[in-house]
Amino acid sequence: SFSPRFLLAAETHTFPINADIEIEYTVYKAKGDTLFLWLYSEAGPQKIEHNIAKQLAKNNIEVWRIDLFAAHFLPIAASSMDRIPDMDISELIEYAFQQTGKKIIPVTTGRGSLPVLRGAHHWQRKYRNSHALAGVILMSPKFFVDTPEPGIKGKLLNIVKQTNLPLFVLQPKKSP
Repeated sequence: SFSPRFLLAAETHTFPINADIEIEYTVYKAKGDTLFLWLYSEAGPQKIEHNIAKQLAKNNIEVWRIDLFAAHFLPIAASSMDRIPDMDISELIEYAFQQTGKKIIPVTTGRGSLPVLRGAHHWQRKYRNSHALAGVILMSPKFFVDTPEPGIKGKLLNIVKQTNLPLFVLQPKKSP
């Protein structure tokens, strides 16, 4: 059955990074003290993420789903992850904190790990005295420069070695 409450579950907003770029984000409001900045991965927006965001909001975790592809006119592709500026995520972290006062935790999957870790690292350097960033959640992150051949040790992305934040990694048991 149709529920008007569903229409109120999420609101779309924009955040101007600069005079040329606005980032669109969808807000799933919640009363708790934690906010997940959920950045799309190389797969783009997924319906399951919308469903999870609604459930998290019901459990007092606010969620902002972020579309950095549209802001930079990038195709939804793994190669686009390299082209998302660190500053975008850094500024989003601080903006979300200033707007809400909540603990900020960026969340992403797959190759989205690269811009999230780079952006969090940029935030740490720029906002040394801020207490906004509580950690990062990465689901099935892709930490390797290239997918390693079976039995061969893979080369990690440089940002993985530079990261000193609390990381929560959700990884299938049998993944590489």
